[in-house]
Amino acid sequence: MTDANNQQQSQNNLHLGICESGKLLHIVGRFDDALEKYRNAMVMCASQHAPQVFARHYVDCILDCLQHAKRFDAALELLDQAISNKGNESPVVIAPFLFRKLIVLCQLGQHQEALILVSELDSTMYADSSLYLALKQALVRRQSMPERWLDQILNHHKFYTVRKDNVDKKRAEIGQKH
Repeated sequence: MTDANNQQQSQNNLHLGICESGKLLHIVGRFDDALEKYRNAMVMCASQHAPQVFARHYVDCILDCLQHAKRFDAALELLDQAISNKGNESPVVIAPFLFRKLIVLCQLGQHQEALILVSELDSTMYADSSLYLALKQALVRRQSMPERWLDQILNHHKFYTVRKDNVDKKRAEIGQKH
């Protein structure tokens, strides 16, 4: 690969570095700064017509951040928008948003609304996941879900994308400059 190609590749993937630097901010609780980085990564990704997988990752990071900052209403709004925008897509595309919505509803203590989503998720790829089954069991049994229990179960199942063990520090260095 020539230097020009390497430079073009680095420029094309700058959004990845920006996102990774956002993860570092997120992990230390600087949620507003992290959200700004994630949104900048998303805008850059869209302007470069990068593959959809990048945008999906950035949406996950934004949702993680909103959940960790306990901005559940904002997370629900973003999820509802994503579900609405993907309305004509296959259930495989919509299911991750529905699953996350289930978790946010549990975090909000809106168990009745969460239980309604269970019927939609029972026929998806999540139906056999141990995290889904634990949440479903608690909902069906009408058990309380204290915040601490939810945090423990979500962390145990590595639900969140943004985790200390899931940051590319080398890329984050590049993204910190932007």
